[in-house]
Amino acid sequence: MASPLEIALLALLGLLWGMPYALTKIALATIPPVTLVAARVALAAAVLWIIVLFMRCKIPARLFVFLISLAWTRHEPLTAGRIFGVTTGLGGVVLIAGASAFLGLGEAAAGQTAVIVATISSAVGAIYSRRFDAVAPQVTAAGALTCAAVVLVPLCVFVEAPLQSAPSAAAIAALLANAVLATALGFVVYFRLIRTIGSMGAASVSYLKPAAGVLIGCTLLGETLTWTAGLGLIAILTGVAAINPNSGRMQPTSTGVAQKSAEEATHV
Repeated sequence: MASPLEIALLALLGLLWGMPYALTKIALATIPPVTLVAARVALAAAVLWIIVLFMRCKIPARLFVFLISLAWTRHEPLTAGRIFGVTTGLGGVVLIAGASAFLGLGEAAAGQTAVIVATISSAVGAIYSRRFDAVAPQVTAAGALTCAAVVLVPLCVFVEAPLQSAPSAAAIAALLANAVLATALGFVVYFRLIRTIGSMGAASVSYLKPAAGVLIGCTLLGETLTWTAGLGLIAILTGVAAINPNSGRMQPTSTGVAQKSAEEATHV
């Protein structure tokens, strides 16, 4: 198994990234969707850059070039245990979602395509993030969220009217919690985990997110925990444990890139 600290951080990340399901539901009542996402990543990026400057972290000169380049990296070995973990975790997510989730398959092609593209992008990002082994996780997170904000802020102005919205106090509170906790803190933990347990281990948090969302929904929103969802939670925990079997720190997959980043790093 991975070290107790990394398992605890993985569980924390699952909780942090399971929170947005409930928080986003609250915020969307009075904030347009694209505006909500743009504000979330922009606020998170601002918080992280303040932390980076305060901690005087090293910032590689080519950080943003790395973030947008298309180079590929070697991945961790795909063992039988990890295949079992992926399959079991996926089965747990299906149990939580329920068979009814597949009834409308193909009816909302644009939205379903967006989900598939987002899933593929997340997988590519998890693998590519191994190249930032020599970069502090808060710097990597700040850079990634800044790039997202650069795209989303102009987009929300173009497709929505953010200045004309009137968000409620609850929506603003949910947005701030989403930005600071789920996004800023969550991405710092995520990039640390990629360095310590590898991209596949860190990506297993995708199974923990719906599990945390179910538990939060049952605890805070009064939703019912069905027996299928309970079995799904057990399957997810089993899958995540199988995906993260090794102890100790993962070896960097792109040593040359990491060393070059460290050599080019300068103090803020």
